[in-house]
Amino acid sequence: ENQEESTTNEGLRWAALILDEVRPSLRDLGLKPELWQVQRILTWCLSRLQSPVEEQDALAEETNELLTQLTESLSPEDQAIYLLNKWTADEEYIAAQINQLQRLREKLINGFILLRPWRRWLLMQHLNALLEHIDRYKDVLVKRTIKGLKADVENVPVSSLWRRFLTDPKKRVTLSFLVLPDRVFVVRAWRSWRFFLDFAVIPTTRLEVRNTVQRWHKKIQGTQGGRDLSDRPDDDSDEPLMTRIENECKEIANDLAEILEIPSLLEGLPKNIQALTIIPDDILHGFPFATIIHQGKYLIEHYALSIAYESSGQKSPTPPSEQVQNALIVGVSNGIIKRIPPLPAVRAEIKQVKHWLTGHRINSCTLLNNSAHKGAVIDGLSKATLLHMACHGTFEHNRPDQSGLVLIPNSKQEEILSLRELSNLDLTGLRHATLSSCWSADHFILPGRWIISIPETLWRSGAQSILGCLWEVYDKVAVSFMTRFYHHLEKLSRDEALRRTQLECLQRDLPGCSHIDTANPIYWSGFSLYGDYTRLDLQPRIRDIGSIQSD
Repeated sequence: ENQEESTTNEGLRWAALILDEVRPSLRDLGLKPELWQVQRILTWCLSRLQSPVEEQDALAEETNELLTQLTESLSPEDQAIYLLNKWTADEEYIAAQINQLQRLREKLINGFILLRPWRRWLLMQHLNALLEHIDRYKDVLVKRTIKGLKADVENVPVSSLWRRFLTDPKKRVTLSFLVLPDRVFVVRAWRSWRFFLDFAVIPTTRLEVRNTVQRWHKKIQGTQGGRDLSDRPDDDSDEPLMTRIENECKEIANDLAEILEIPSLLEGLPKNIQALTIIPDDILHGFPFATIIHQGKYLIEHYALSIAYESSGQKSPTPPSEQVQNALIVGVSNGIIKRIPPLPAVRAEIKQVKHWLTGHRINSCTLLNNSAHKGAVIDGLSKATLLHMACHGTFEHNRPDQSGLVLIPNSKQEEILSLRELSNLDLTGLRHATLSSCWSADHFILPGRWIISIPETLWRSGAQSILGCLWEVYDKVAVSFMTRFYHHLEKLSRDEALRRTQLECLQRDLPGCSHIDTANPIYWSGFSLYGDYTRLDLQPRIRDIGSIQSD
């Protein structure tokens, strides 16, 4: 084995020498695309050879600068498309670590049987270290994108594997995805009578995964949706269209499940597993995993589902038990002529939420339309333990300061409560946020694989959990859906409350929606729970933070 590794390193040193020698010639000839490819491969060689960090950083900086020069002549939109599919320097490092994990697993399988326990532990230690590196990598991407910080992935000490073993929840499986240009890396973790941590490397491409998820969203966008009641007919005249889209979406979900090898990932799980936590990556943030068919049923019929952003679990500290329960309700039913459609059912939804809070003796402040201006909302968020927002959402690529929730304090001008503003808030007291807004949970991929979304921004600012929707919420379903979700929160964990509500849709039992085929995934599968999935403490600890304000 040592001789094989020595031969490999010798080959890498030879390749690095040749690549370094051709760089000046390519530079003199002005062959920038070829030079970029050579330097990318050279970066990979230096990483495998564990060359000095300073040398690797200098080459990575030069390669990134070269890529910038290559895209200067392109339009902003074309630049985004071009850069999205390029390897980043950190992805090169992660790919090299994955290759090392595969070699360690081969040694485990083919090596001396008495060494297997030690090698299995060594493999899990390396896997744990890589997971923590990926968590830090994603955190840095958010800081670079939302806050505009020049942040780097810091080399901090890796948490003990024993800590992961002791803190991983029972009866729950965590699936962590990383989508690279030439493969998808998946890590499975669960704890029963012992701790399991393993991985799979799926031979597919980032482009194939993105194209499949984009097909889904194109079908969804083909429906006449929105929170405007006038957008949908009162009769069943559009039923053939909805049925066709439902069948086409099922096919797409099956295609993605096959690409990601979901059946094999779920095969052999202990029978006592009741929940899945999924850590998506890249465009997978925008896919409703609840719609995947497993053993003839939707995934949501087997498991309660939640979405996480890091493998290390809950990021937000648990607020002290004596913290006062304060709810902030924000509703925007008004629109702006020819630009932003009104949301007529928002008032009914706000009324239902207010009634539920009153029934639990939880004090609330309601900001509706004109009173829901940016200053009032930000001030209310600083005091709130619960949040419910019903409004529009908007996203501008490459402009986090113009992406976020739409407020309309007057009839002629809107305000954007932006991702950047939300990221600067301290929301560690916010136990749960419900975003009943159009596209509130959609994620947008930016150059450099930066992912931006409202739920992640709230979570990284301290919010425990967020309920959001991946596409436009239908007014006729939204009010009943939210009412039932809050009802189930009284006795169930957050992810199970969402699951029960979705099952009611699937079984056509959603109150007040008998004239709508709520079994269609378009109506229920877009809702996702992000962050903490445990039961929400609803014990009243009342203190006045404001009164109902409206127009």
